[in-house]
Amino acid sequence: VLASVAGVAGAMTLGRRLGGLPTAIAAGLLLAVNPPDIRYAQEAGQYALMLGTLAWNLVALHGLWKEGGRKWVLAWAATAFLATTAYYAAVFTVGVPLGCALVEAAVRRDRPRLRRFGLALGLFLVVPVPVLWTVLPDQLARVLDTRASLADYPQQRPEGFALVWRWLCNLFAFHFTGWPYTFVPAWITI
Repeated sequence: VLASVAGVAGAMTLGRRLGGLPTAIAAGLLLAVNPPDIRYAQEAGQYALMLGTLAWNLVALHGLWKEGGRKWVLAWAATAFLATTAYYAAVFTVGVPLGCALVEAAVRRDRPRLRRFGLALGLFLVVPVPVLWTVLPDQLARVLDTRASLADYPQQRPEGFALVWRWLCNLFAFHFTGWPYTFVPAWITI
């Protein structure tokens, strides 16, 4: 519950920094009534912690972009580390915004920002990469084992493109229909 409340506070802080008080209130309300967030807030699992730290990671990224300074570098690296150690797939949610900021800084030829983002990325990579290097192969093997994911559907053994499509639906769209591996309509994945 505390991690979920921290996530709502992070979303509100980011909303305030980006669009003022109305945006902060809207972000807080939307996240506070989000059904998956409510569900995960009630579990002693990794998802609420991941969401809370990801919200604050975006606040830190915004601070890193606008203000700079060691505190934002450390805040970004620490929240990136917490999010990715809570749940390995958060590396994408942490990496993509930072990658976009790096590209933007490179296009603008903004050397101070490039150095700040590079330092933050370097601090982040020092710790979780060894952890991900040991954990990620097993996790991917578990998720990618389509035979195991389709064991409950012996009458629906797709092959070729249908097998790949079923894997994509199960991996990216199960949030909309439930877990584990419930049928996901193609339009949701698209």
